[in-house]
Amino acid sequence: MGNKLGFAKKVIAGASVAALMATLAPTTFAAFSDVSASEWYSDYVTDLVEMGVVSGYEDGTFRPNNPINRAEMAKIAVKVAVMSDVIADENDLSDAPAYSDVATDQWYFGYVSSASKAKIFEGYRDANGNLTGVFGPGNLVNRAEASKILLLSAGVKAMLTPAAPFTDVNPSDWFYQYVTSAYNWSIIDGYKDANNNLTGKFGPGDAVTRAQIAKIAVLSQNPIDRVTGETPGNTNSSNENMANENSSNENSDVVSNASFEAAVASSSPAATTLATGTAYNSVLKVTLTAGDEEDVMVKGLTLNHRGISTNAVVDGVLVVDMDNKRHGNVVSFSDNVAFIDLGSNPIMVEAGTSHTITIQVNFEALAGFTSGTFRVEIPAMGIMATGSDTMGKVTVNGTFPISGAEHSLVTGSNIASVKLDN
Repeated sequence: MGNKLGFAKKVIAGASVAALMATLAPTTFAAFSDVSASEWYSDYVTDLVEMGVVSGYEDGTFRPNNPINRAEMAKIAVKVAVMSDVIADENDLSDAPAYSDVATDQWYFGYVSSASKAKIFEGYRDANGNLTGVFGPGNLVNRAEASKILLLSAGVKAMLTPAAPFTDVNPSDWFYQYVTSAYNWSIIDGYKDANNNLTGKFGPGDAVTRAQIAKIAVLSQNPIDRVTGETPGNTNSSNENMANENSSNENSDVVSNASFEAAVASSSPAATTLATGTAYNSVLKVTLTAGDEEDVMVKGLTLNHRGISTNAVVDGVLVVDMDNKRHGNVVSFSDNVAFIDLGSNPIMVEAGTSHTITIQVNFEALAGFTSGTFRVEIPAMGIMATGSDTMGKVTVNGTFPISGAEHSLVTGSNIASVKLDN
């Protein structure tokens, strides 16, 4: 298999980790200002950077909690596949499939083509299982898809015994073999609660984060049998084996034919003056309308922060439905972008109906702040939606970006800060 830079370091250092943690305060990984050495993903991020698989942003951050799209995933997949000898030459694009939405002058063209040629990726299929010629480079990757992509990239063999202990992963699911194999090879563990205990949930439809990708990418190159502790003799076999197993259930790239539209609601708040130190300020309302084909689940929202104010003054952003019920966590903006993951509690828009959601913002009473402006918008491909019956990806129509009014922001009462969710 390919280069494994980080694992020798971990084995050597393993005996002294506990003592170091007991005596040293958390530090920040030198390459990134937002990756503390005490975080669970620090070593994985370090490994991938040293391998040349990932890099950070120009501002010196890694943004571990940000989601990842298919174009970005294709790059990581190809880098891992080359190191694992699954792809011999990433520049050999002969006989690679072409996609209508992947132009040759895009930075990701080579990665998408190489990954598709190696059968790590394929484009979307319609409800009848026919390829549509669409790749969807800007669409977000979920945890089930990430498991499939990285296991195929690293050439990991299928291991379906014992069954994975996840209550939300069933044998009839297209991703069952990938998630189960990833669990049995100690690549994934599933969600943990606040006490670090496993919950029995995997969250296959949840958007995968950059931190989670780092872990899966590193461990997929170093699989260890969860029961015996042994490593496989040869895991860089052809992807045909795992890709073709259970192929009748493979519908990860199905596209729903449901019509779905998003637009600024007529009741969206007009421009007004908002104050720092206040919570649950409604700044944008969006009406979501589903056609008659099937119910649509909204599973994620990407929001852009616009206006003249820093990310620091925004203490959190959240989304509520028509019943004033919150979906997803209160999250912060990083580099003017926030992603609200609704995978475990999606917003359901029933077929033939409309549903209005509200974006609310909490503002920090920030020392030294005097005045500014704030506006939020949803960019193109900023709404992640699937059909509730087909589980296929739904194309969201509308005029993007969907933008709220630009509000004035002034210093307000210094009420207690509204904390973000963990």
